Amino acid sequence: MNILIAGASGFIGTILANHLSKNHNITVLGRDLNKLQAIFSKNIQKIAWNKLMSHDANQYDLIINLSGSNIGAKSWSTKVKKELIESRTKTNQQLTEWLVNSHAKPRFFCANAIGIYGAQDISTKSFDEETILPRSSDDFLQHIGLLWEQSLQNAIDAGIPVTTLRFGVVLKKNEGMLKKLELPFRLGLGSILGGGKQALSWIYYKDLINAIDFLMEHREIVGPINVTSPYPTTQAEFAQQLAKALKRPLLLKTPAFFIKIIFGEMGDYLLLKGQRVLPKRLDALGFKFIYPRIESVLFEEFQKNL
Repeated sequence: MNILIAGASGFIGTILANHLSKNHNITVLGRDLNKLQAIFSKNIQKIAWNKLMSHDANQYDLIINLSGSNIGAKSWSTKVKKELIESRTKTNQQLTEWLVNSHAKPRFFCANAIGIYGAQDISTKSFDEETILPRSSDDFLQHIGLLWEQSLQNAIDAGIPVTTLRFGVVLKKNEGMLKKLELPFRLGLGSILGGGKQALSWIYYKDLINAIDFLMEHREIVGPINVTSPYPTTQAEFAQQLAKALKRPLLLKTPAFFIKIIFGEMGDYLLLKGQRVLPKRLDALGFKFIYPRIESVLFEEFQKNL
């Protein structure tokens, strides 16, 4: 297949592009051409966003958009919130305009996040692709998720087959959340955050890549897909398993009020709230998770090669 990946320079995009390039023709799309050339090998084509409109859209069988500024990199000021939204919605709109102007209708996979389901303090309710809490005016992560998917409506109206990938927290050593947590946990400074009962819906990066391979093989699949483990955990359970994998004690508890003082709204929603999300459609389609449980993932990343 001929595949274009936008947002390929990020953690997931880099792994995915290199994986798919073994069997497909890959083009990566980004703002900084020099950065793309430094990251990717010569067999992967590179294109800058400012050249997109003059690029041939009809050559592609699949578009994958993983674009989006890091949700946890900066405190959520008004300016940062605008950047977080526009880095997701405007890239969808630009890709859609490019495809529609070219009368091209490749499959279109777009990232989203499980924040779309709405935040909960305690994991009392499970969500699948059809269950979303009523929209909350205070829930910025849900607001992003809904706008993210709404920005695809013009593509859907144009007859482009759109699949939205609602990712849980993606786990890989030296990347994302595990990169931030490994050092404090190794130092014995790991902590249960708040009450520890907030849900953590996650996916191991190897299962994420396998899920995308699976969806590529099933051309009939459109609409939202939860890319999460079938066994979500809680923050306390995750902390206990990470400490165990690193052979370190878990002695600390960080009060919720302290997290809110230090991290504000971002800390409240990223650290103290969560969603218990299940991959109902992947299960129904027969996808098999290789690493469905958190303890097997943490063993794979921190113990297997010792």
